[in-house]
Amino acid sequence: MGFCFHLPLDIDECDPAKQLDRCSQICENTLGSYNCSCLKGFKLRKDGYDCEGINEFDNRWNYFAIIVVCFVVCLSFLQMELILHKKAA
Repeated sequence: MGFCFHLPLDIDECDPAKQLDRCSQICENTLGSYNCSCLKGFKLRKDGYDCEGINEFDNRWNYFAIIVVCFVVCLSFLQMELILHKKAA
């Protein structure tokens, strides 16, 4: 008598046709399960399935610094233009 051993097949929970996963953006199939992840600019919520946008205001100091630098550069160009204009007159 022979012995037959069958390994169970892994189900691809991420297959869009089967709709088995709950991931809102990216689904990664793993052996016996799946993991959810998010696109750039989003983070995974505590539920492990849904994604939410990253609050860009967390980086408000970076934006503020860029605005200040642009303002200073613009002022410098204006001052140079005034100086050159006075010399030409």
